[in-house]
Amino acid sequence: SAKFWSDSKDHNNIVPHRELVKAITQCANYIKELELEANSVKFAERLGVAALKPSCLLVYGRSENWTEEEKKAFRVLNSSLVNISIVTYDQLLERANNHFGISTGEEMVIDDEDDLPF
Repeated sequence: SAKFWSDSKDHNNIVPHRELVKAITQCANYIKELELEANSVKFAERLGVAALKPSCLLVYGRSENWTEEEKKAFRVLNSSLVNISIVTYDQLLERANNHFGISTGEEMVIDDEDDLPF
């Protein structure tokens, strides 16, 4: 139920809601901290890797009723981020349905978290 887009445009552009901006910032800080930790020899030895390039998948908000303009703004937003990808709950659910071969043509309705297939 998190609001994805701000109620007002800025220079005629759709802009992310301030709470989404906070979540993106949190992802960026997690990546920075993990990169700093990855520079330690102990961390690399523990993982058994010489190099690490972390990324973040942020699941945020809903997109079921987006306009074409909002879909375009979403593509622009995602393409501008480095090592952070945003998907909405609806997009994640669609991916899960595709992965598990659910193609009933109807939306999957989740009444209880115990009903989630993943």
